[in-house]
Amino acid sequence: MIQKYAPQKELYKARMDVKACKGLFPNVITAATKYFSFESMITAEKAEEIFTIGEHGEVNILPPGQMF
Repeated sequence: MIQKYAPQKELYKARMDVKACKGLFPNVITAATKYFSFESMITAEKAEEIFTIGEHGEVNILPPGQMF
């Protein structure tokens, strides 16, 4: 079986883009507000939760009656 490298490369790029975006927001908060890094990470997590982005996006919300 021949494996193609292109899909793996695209998946790698997508993962790296997510990591870069996830790390960018706390860094911007730290620079702008002089928060400590752990405070910035908590603020970014709460912002994701409030605005339903990232892992709290509408795609990941479970229907009523379901749980992880």
